[in-house]
Amino acid sequence: MFLTINENDTAIFTVFSIGGNEPPTDLKAMIDYAEKYTPAEFFNAVRAAEPIGNPHRYRIPSSQWRRYDKMRRFPAGLLVSGDAICSFNPIYGQGMTVSALEAVALQDCLHKGLDNLAQRYFRSTAKPISTAWQLATTSDLNFPETEGARTAMTRIGAKLTERLLTVCETDPVVAAQFFKVSGLIDSPTGLLRPSIVRRLALPKWRHS
Repeated sequence: MFLTINENDTAIFTVFSIGGNEPPTDLKAMIDYAEKYTPAEFFNAVRAAEPIGNPHRYRIPSSQWRRYDKMRRFPAGLLVSGDAICSFNPIYGQGMTVSALEAVALQDCLHKGLDNLAQRYFRSTAKPISTAWQLATTSDLNFPETEGARTAMTRIGAKLTERLLTVCETDPVVAAQFFKVSGLIDSPTGLLRPSIVRRLALPKWRHS
């Protein structure tokens, strides 16, 4: 569940689920559905807000990464970007960021000429896609309902993510670093800095 504050004193209220447990699309029912997971202060704000539109449901059956970067040949004069390369679980809010980074990659490749453009472009886009893909799929695979192979590194990442999200509830420093990484502003290694790891190891009552 998310409440995202936007411009002009507006916000987007999002309720999501996984594994077929679909939330309702009626606003009151959505609030009731999510209320048991969230502090009361949050729902006081949601209930007091004025709706500016009707709720809409969006489904995504699975995340997909089409590995054009591994192709030896690609049709001349054509390129793809955005969800046509990789489509993520939208709850993580990374799709538009990755698309913007793909546009930057294309600009850089065009500055170097048109020779082998597709191959250079797809190789360049693989880096930001890989970062977002690892973040999203690790979180998704933390749910037992999600289909997919779980390697040892995936399981370790899931445990780290679970601890990280728990600490984010009370530690603004860790939360800020988490959003920098999830928003692709900073590298995932930013979560392994000693200052962050130390705060992850602290008892809950010492987060401040």
